[in-house]
Amino acid sequence: MSALAAELSGIALGDRRLNRRAGQLIETSGEQPTFDFVLALQALRAAEGSRG
Repeated sequence: MSALAAELSGIALGDRRLNRRAGQLIETSGEQPTFDFVLALQALRAAEGSRG
């Protein structure tokens, strides 16, 4: 777990799903130095839209 992920492990955004997604984004960003938050958020938005 990255230092950032450890610091934000107790994040509370008011929704379990948002908390989980935020944690996944934080973990991914720590594992992949070239991680692009904008692209990740666009992908999440597209996935949400496809669920209708």
